[in-house]
Amino acid sequence: MPTVPPPVTGSPDQYSVSPFTPLPSIPTPPSPPPFTTAVEPLPIAGFPLPLGNPSFPLPAGSPGYGHGVSGGPAGYQILTREAKDMLLATHTELAETMPKVSRPSPETAALSQVSALTLRGPHPGAVKGLENSEWIKPEPLERLGWNEPGFVPVKAPLPLQPDAGEIESKPASEPDRENARDRKKRFRFDEERLRRETSNTRSMGACLRCHNQRVRCIPNKEDSTSRVAPCETCLKVRRDSKKTIHNIPCLRFKVTSMSIYRPGGLGLTREFTYTMVVDVPGSRDNLIYNIEMTQGLCRDPVRLCVRRFQPKDTDISYRRYMDDGRPKKQDAGAFCLADVERTAKEFNAYLERNALEGLEEAVKGSDDIVKDVFVMIAAHYKFLSDPVNPDPDTAKDSRKSPDQKEFLQKMIRLWFGIRHGLGKAWITSGGEALGTSPGAGPNHPLQGRMSVPRMIVAQFDSIRCERVYKTLAPEVLRGLDTFLTSCNKEAWFTVFLVTFLLLHQVAVISFDRWRYTRENCEGRRPDTRYGNISPQNPLTGWIEDVHLGAVTLLAHWHYFKRCDLMAVNWDETAGESALAGLTAPQRAFVRDVVERVRAKLPSIPATPAEGCWEHELFWVSRMFLSEPSREADWTPPEIFTRDKPSVGRE
Repeated sequence: MPTVPPPVTGSPDQYSVSPFTPLPSIPTPPSPPPFTTAVEPLPIAGFPLPLGNPSFPLPAGSPGYGHGVSGGPAGYQILTREAKDMLLATHTELAETMPKVSRPSPETAALSQVSALTLRGPHPGAVKGLENSEWIKPEPLERLGWNEPGFVPVKAPLPLQPDAGEIESKPASEPDRENARDRKKRFRFDEERLRRETSNTRSMGACLRCHNQRVRCIPNKEDSTSRVAPCETCLKVRRDSKKTIHNIPCLRFKVTSMSIYRPGGLGLTREFTYTMVVDVPGSRDNLIYNIEMTQGLCRDPVRLCVRRFQPKDTDISYRRYMDDGRPKKQDAGAFCLADVERTAKEFNAYLERNALEGLEEAVKGSDDIVKDVFVMIAAHYKFLSDPVNPDPDTAKDSRKSPDQKEFLQKMIRLWFGIRHGLGKAWITSGGEALGTSPGAGPNHPLQGRMSVPRMIVAQFDSIRCERVYKTLAPEVLRGLDTFLTSCNKEAWFTVFLVTFLLLHQVAVISFDRWRYTRENCEGRRPDTRYGNISPQNPLTGWIEDVHLGAVTLLAHWHYFKRCDLMAVNWDETAGESALAGLTAPQRAFVRDVVERVRAKLPSIPATPAEGCWEHELFWVSRMFLSEPSREADWTPPEIFTRDKPSVGRE
C-alpha cells in the first residue's frame, strides 16, 4: 500500500470532537491549498447520514455533490479529526499515490476542480452519486481492487452523467416496472382509529360488498374481531333507496379460498408421504405391461405402462366392499407405474385432448338442462376468439381482465381432472388384464370389470393433486374472482356457464361421498351423512368446505348478475342492464334455461333428508332463486356442517 500523506495541522476549533483514540502522530507536511469536502464529520462514529443532506456545503451542480462515505448500506460517516486531516491532501499527491476507481467522463476530465474524496470500506460494493443525488447500483467487490481490510482514502472523479453501462436499463413494458408504476403508494394513517380499523380488516378480510365497491370495511363496533358480525358499512346501506340493487348479507368469504378438489392422500401405502410424485422401488422383474384405464368420462382411455413390485405390510393391494352387510376383499394385484413422471406428462396431455369431449360424455345420464348447458360450454369455448399476446399498451388491461377463452380452457381442464378423482376406475379389455378377475356378485362395485391396482390408484391421486389441481386451481379461481368483481358485461355469459359448472360439481362431489359412505359403512351407522367424524376420515370435513365454497360462489354470483333472472322482461330491449353484453343467441339460451329451471323447481328436493345436496339441480337452481327484497337479504341455502351431524342423516 502506498504511503499515506501526513495530515494538515490546523486549529482544533475547526474540527468536531471525536470519541476515537487519536491516530499516531505523523510529521506535518506543507499546508495544501484550501479545499472543501462534501463529507462532514459527525460526533458519533457509525451514525448514518443519507446522501443529499442539506448540511452539505457543496451546491447541487458542483462535482462531488451527493458523495458520502460508502462503509455500509446507507453510507456511514466514520471520520475522526485525524482521518479528516489525512483526506485533506493535495490533488497532485493523491493522484500519484491512490488508485483510480473509475474512468472519468470527458466532461469531468476538463474540470479543474478537485472531486470530492470518498472513503471506501471493506463492504460488498461502492456507491456512486449522480448530480441529482440519486443512488446508482453498487459496483462489485472485485472491480474495486481491495486487497486488505481497512478504510482507504480514494480520489474518484465524479462523472456529470453516468456511463451507459453502469445503469441496467429495462424495457418499459417489463411487468415489474409497470406494476411498480401502477401500484398506489400506501401512507401511514394519522388517526389511531383508522389504523386500528385497517388492522382488523386485514386480519378478517373485507366483506363482499366493501371488497367489490372498494370502500373501507369498518368492523362491527360491538364485536370488532368477529368475522360473522356485519360491518358498519353494510349496516348503513339504505334498503329503501332505489340505487340499492345488491341485497347480499355481509359475508367475508373469498372465491379464491374455495375448496373445489379432493385433498390428496388415500392412505393406501406408506411408500411415499401424502401426495409425493415418486416411483415405487423394489421391482420384482423387468417386464413392462401395457394397460388401459377408464372411468367412462370419454371414449379415449388412459394408457399406462406398469410393472410389478414387492409390496410391504403397509401397502394395501386389495379392494374392499360390502356384500349383504359383510365386508369382503378382492385382490387387485401388486402393480405400480413404470415411470411416474412420464405418466404425469401423458395424463396432462390426455386432459387437454379430451376435456371438451368429456363435457358431453360425463353427463350422458344427467338431466336435459345439465346436458344442454355442458354442450353450450364447449360451443362457447369454440366461439371465443383465440387469445393474443398483449402489446405494452394493453398489457395492463389484460392483467385486470383475463382472456375469456384462456380462462375457460383452464376451467374445463381443471373440471375434467377433478372428475377423474371421483367415482371408480377400471381396466378395460384393450390392454393386459394383469392376472386379475372381474368383479362378481350383485353387490360388487365393479360388476364384470377389473379393478385398478391400489398402488396405481395412489400414484394417480398424487399426480392429480401435484400436477393438475395445484397448478390450475389457483389460476382459475383468481380469474373467476377477477370477473366476478368487475363490471365486464362482455364476460357475463362466461361467468354464468362457469358458475353453473362449479355448482353442478358440488352436487357430484356430495353424491360421491354419500355413495362411498353407504358402501363402506360395514353395517354401522355413520356419524354423519358423509361419514364418521374422526382424524382418520378427513373427507367428512372436506364436504363441509365444499358446501361453504358453494355458498360463497352463490353470493358472489348474485352480486355479479345485477338482476333477478326469474323476473326479467325478456321481450324488452336489454339496454343498459346487466344482460346488455349478451348476443341474441346467448340471451335466448339463458331465457330457455331459466324457464326450464322454473318448471323443474317443484321436483327438486328441498331438505337434506330428501337428498337435496346430492341432487344435480339443487345447487344450480340457487343461481336463479335470488329472492331480492328491500326488507331482507338474500338467504343462502342450508349446508352440511359437522356441528350438526344429524342433519341429513334422518
